[in-house]
Amino acid sequence: MIDLPKISLSANAAKAFHVIYKKYLSDRSEHYSNTSYLKAFSINSLFPNSNSSDIMSSLIELSKKKLIRLFTDKRFMIHDEAFIYLENRFDNGFIKKDDF
Repeated sequence: MIDLPKISLSANAAKAFHVIYKKYLSDRSEHYSNTSYLKAFSINSLFPNSNSSDIMSSLIELSKKKLIRLFTDKRFMIHDEAFIYLENRFDNGFIKKDDF
């Protein structure tokens, strides 16, 4: 098992993960019953106005930290273990004051 709460992320990767977690919470609040759906995202739909190279470097960092799994079709999925990290790092979908 990965000890995720001790992972350190760059500011850009943390901000990208914040966007991912907010989307997850939003989808979850709409009562989707398929948990796999809740964990899979399209890069283009989640980050439509971001510079592609900037967001990809952040997502690659998250992938290297084993928080997400990137796919070649510009999708990614949150690893189950990452939810522990997300819940400890963010309060109800918001970055804690001391994170930035």
